[in-house]
Amino acid sequence: MEMEELKAIREKRENCMKEVKDAWKSETGEATRVIKDFSGYTTLHGFHFVLDSASRIRRIIWITLISLGICALFFQFRDNWRKLQSYESVIGKDIDHAEKLLFPAITICNQNMMRKSKIWGTDAQTFLDQQDQVKLHIFGNKLLEQETSPDFDPGESVMKNGHNLSEMMKDCKWKNQPCAPANFSSFISFMRGVCYTFNSDRRGHQKLYVTTSGKIQALSLYLDAQPEEYYGPYSYDATGFKIMIHDQKDLYPNIEDLALDITPGFTTNIRVRRSKMVSLPAPFKSACSEKSLAAFKVYSQYACLLECYTNITLEVCGCRLLSMPSFDENKTRYCSAKEIFTCVFPKYGKFNPSSCACPAPCTEIRYHVQASMAYAPSNHLWDTIFPMYNMSSNDTEKVVEFQNYIRQRMAQVNIYYESLDTEVTEEKPAYDFNAFGSDVGGNMGLFLGCSLLTLCEFVDLIVIMCLRCWRKRNTVDLKADPYQ
Repeated sequence: MEMEELKAIREKRENCMKEVKDAWKSETGEATRVIKDFSGYTTLHGFHFVLDSASRIRRIIWITLISLGICALFFQFRDNWRKLQSYESVIGKDIDHAEKLLFPAITICNQNMMRKSKIWGTDAQTFLDQQDQVKLHIFGNKLLEQETSPDFDPGESVMKNGHNLSEMMKDCKWKNQPCAPANFSSFISFMRGVCYTFNSDRRGHQKLYVTTSGKIQALSLYLDAQPEEYYGPYSYDATGFKIMIHDQKDLYPNIEDLALDITPGFTTNIRVRRSKMVSLPAPFKSACSEKSLAAFKVYSQYACLLECYTNITLEVCGCRLLSMPSFDENKTRYCSAKEIFTCVFPKYGKFNPSSCACPAPCTEIRYHVQASMAYAPSNHLWDTIFPMYNMSSNDTEKVVEFQNYIRQRMAQVNIYYESLDTEVTEEKPAYDFNAFGSDVGGNMGLFLGCSLLTLCEFVDLIVIMCLRCWRKRNTVDLKADPYQ
């Protein structure tokens, strides 16, 4: 009885194995048929010769050609990918013409920090004397040891004793219409004291625009340098003014490095050209970006550097310079002259701006200026104005004195657009993803005669084969062999 049961089980197992082999053979033949059908309709050129050709040599030749095409496509793809990852850029230039253009911000600083008549015999005079290299050479360290009042605040002293715009500006015209000190905002410069900005876009100051170029719509200023009020080391450089043309974002412009020097006794015409620079963010080499600043609402690269300098000065010296912002409500104290020489300047001598991580903004407005000067006023003017001062051209002594008085202190400045065109310099990717896709598609067509849809055909074939295997596995019922 047991032998018959074993024989029946063995026969059943053999029948099962036969069914599996027949199913596998059937499935293999069906898979071969599907692949052959696929080779007949696929858009991969030459693939049908590999499967349908009766000649083995012909099959080998086409297998070799397709393999070489795949290798060439791989190397081209690798090179194109490296080119895409190199993030190279090109510069494009264009001209943007506007019917109406924003007038730049104009900052004016007197070359002198504080007026002599206001600071003589005060702590402010001591503050300036202690920064005077000439006097330090004469009097030595004794000058630095002089004490100032504990209540002395350099910032308040500069605002109080600096040159007042209402006295310094004798005449102001905007588009041939009168303007006044109320049209200017103010800030403190480290070396020049109080500076005044026209069209600053600060609170209470609306942006001003022009609709034509030239002197018709210009800012015209007649300024008094007040040279008799000059005192201190920062007045040694020159007599006159520093004028800077800049964007409204630069609330604290770099006066010392970028401003123009305006000399009394001349009429200076400043012609302005506007440009716009558009850069690319990381990972491109320009790596432009903007970040929030603690002391400034609007980002600019110089504002970022100024904030970085301020943090370093506060950390190392425990004080700040006149032009530096304050980060707390109590307002960090200003550095004394002794701290400036013994702590601030030595630290700045070793300072590297690259450690501040202040990238250039992705969109930056720049102003390029060209200045021309003419000796002023003209000699023909004197005969006209002498009667206003009860003078005659025959009074040689008075005439020379009066002319020297005017030419040593008065400066006339005209600032206007040379053109309403904006030169746009835009950085663009030299090789972007669109170009990468075009090159890959072109190489696929060149080496294999296929396209992206051909890849989809192969994916479709793989899906079909997987589905057939899954269906066949569910159709064939393979019972488990308890003796296996």
